[in-house]
Amino acid sequence: LLEGAHEGRGLGRAFLRHVERCRLLLHLVDGESAEPAAEYLAINRELQLYSPRLAATPQVVLVSKAELPHVAERINETVAAIRAVAPHGRILPFSAHSGLNVQQLMQRTHALLRQVQPQQAQEA
Repeated sequence: LLEGAHEGRGLGRAFLRHVERCRLLLHLVDGESAEPAAEYLAINRELQLYSPRLAATPQVVLVSKAELPHVAERINETVAAIRAVAPHGRILPFSAHSGLNVQQLMQRTHALLRQVQPQQAQEA
């Protein structure tokens, strides 16, 4: 999701319309980012500008590339920076490459989806 997506930049509104149907958002933050909290906030700002309802959708923040030594070295700092700005504590370092925390991610996602009501039920 690019800055300006709410105005149609990049996949923009088409992507955001698609995401509106989701009950849970998995928010991926690049573990190599120099400013992970700023990236997290930028995406959430786009969600809010497009739709406050979409911005209120529950999220899990995933910090990617956790298997890389330079990312692993500062993972606690990265998680703390995101935790300082996130309204929840659902932050998980993971690696699709090595499988680090992938099983935990699937279990947590499944459990959260069971807790979150389908949008159709919320709208009824």
